[in-house]
Amino acid sequence: MLQKLRELYDNDSLPNLLLYGNNLVGKKTLLEQLLIYIYKTNENIENNTLILNCSLGKGNIKFIRENLRFFANTITHKNITNFKSIILLNADSLTLDAQSALRRSIEIYNHTKFFIVTANKSKIIKPILSRFSEIYCNDRNMDIINKSLKSNSNSNSNKINNKLSLIIKNLDSKLETLKNEYAKDNDYKKNVLLLEHSSLIYNKGLSANNLLDYFTAKSNFKTDYYKFLFFFNIYKREIRVEEYLIYIILYFYSNPLVIDFSTLNSNF
Repeated sequence: MLQKLRELYDNDSLPNLLLYGNNLVGKKTLLEQLLIYIYKTNENIENNTLILNCSLGKGNIKFIRENLRFFANTITHKNITNFKSIILLNADSLTLDAQSALRRSIEIYNHTKFFIVTANKSKIIKPILSRFSEIYCNDRNMDIINKSLKSNSNSNSNKINNKLSLIIKNLDSKLETLKNEYAKDNDYKKNVLLLEHSSLIYNKGLSANNLLDYFTAKSNFKTDYYKFLFFFNIYKREIRVEEYLIYIILYFYSNPLVIDFSTLNSNF
């Protein structure tokens, strides 16, 4: 099923999708894997998708209009696809008026893909259903997908770690050479190296989370790793640039710093 959806995307024929079935069978997992395939990185997903949980709001017409209008009309210059995506979770919680507004939005914003996830499609009005391709998710077909994802995940994890291993070894070698030069501008050169390798990691389609997973497995951080994770999670709240997050990780990796928790701002 997932492979078929990927093929539809590759052929520029991916329709609006309605995923329905019992709770906890993996509807959102299937959609998440499709979005990863489409947008490649977490940053791209964040910039190009809007996720609305219809059960958290009142599910009224205002909820639909206010949330969809601005997002669907914005253009992201870094957009790597021809479309943005709007994901509606628990869409069966929408009132009839809200569903009618949603139907009009689907017609107006035809350059945007809509994905509906619901446990009860019988509560979705027919004019919406007619604009979506339906996918029934049950324990049997989702179990096949989950086994495939687990196998692919292990394979992808090995590929990612191999890529990172080569990059980090190259960085270590250059940092060691630089350390032996004793030049006045060593700090500047070191930062240039870290920036270059941050760009290299990012341009290979790898993320800050990939790098964290790699160092977690290797346990070769010069700074106290778990203290670093505490600080990093604080940085991550404010920084949305993936390449800079990678740089921060490499910086702490390469500098044997003693992290003092007393320097934490009480506002964090």
